Amino acid sequence: MNGILEKIMDEHAEHLLRLAYFYVKNSHAAEDIVQEVFIKFSQQGYEERESYVLIYLD
Repeated sequence: MNGILEKIMDEHAEHLLRLAYFYVKNSHAAEDIVQEVFIKFSQQGYEERESYVLIYLD
């Protein structure tokens, strides 16, 4: 796994999980949503633009 992607996941996964749970009220569905977010994120090559992504997530 890319170091930048791993850093972003470590820093933001918990917040995204809480946000997803707030909407779906199901922990398994929230985990699936967050997993899909990071999969799409990694496939789109956004990890190469770390500063842009960190500004967006903060």
